[in-house]
Amino acid sequence: MTKALKGTGLQAHHIIEERFGLKITSSTAVTKAEHQAFTNAWRKLLPYGKKYTTKQIWNAAQQVYKNYPALLEAAKKALGK
Repeated sequence: MTKALKGTGLQAHHIIEERFGLKITSSTAVTKAEHQAFTNAWRKLLPYGKKYTTKQIWNAAQQVYKNYPALLEAAKKALGK
């Protein structure tokens, strides 16, 4: 997706971060500001260096994407909810 977005001003954002090791590859195009806001929110809720359950990831996703229903639905689907 990154190549397809080159020159558009948009960035690829993984709906569920790869660091959780869930082998989920769902991503979407977002603005740079949205991408940074989502990344910061994930890092605040689920800091690096720990392992998280699918339930913990889902709970965080509900907070990260609370104002983005389409992204929340994509996260729900990706997590098998």
